[in-house]
Amino acid sequence: AIEALSRKPGQAREESLIATMDEEAKAQVISALTDFDKKDSLVFVKETPKRRKSYDLKDIIISWEATKKGIKIRKSLQSPGLYDVLEALTDFSREELYRFGIQRIEFHF
Repeated sequence: AIEALSRKPGQAREESLIATMDEEAKAQVISALTDFDKKDSLVFVKETPKRRKSYDLKDIIISWEATKKGIKIRKSLQSPGLYDVLEALTDFSREELYRFGIQRIEFHF
C-alpha cells in the first residue's frame, strides 16, 4: 500500500524474529517457552544506571513456534530486547545467547 506524503507512516508495534541454534539449545528454549505458556504472569525487571522498569513478559511475547533450526518469536517493540527476554526465560547467559543466530524477519503495524 502507498501512503500519501502528508501522512506520517505508521509505526511498527511488534516484530517477528527467528533464532537459530543447535538442537540441544533449541530443546532447552522450547522447554522454557512451554513452561512460560503455562504461567499467568512473569515479571521481568530491566535496570540501567538511570532507571528501573518492570515488564510482564506475558504482554511482551505475543506468540512463538518451533522451526526446523530454532524458534520464531513475535514480540512487542515496546519492550526489552529479545536477548533480555530469552535470558529471563532460560538458563542461558547473555554470552551463550549471543551465539544464537537472530534475525528480524518482519515488523507488524
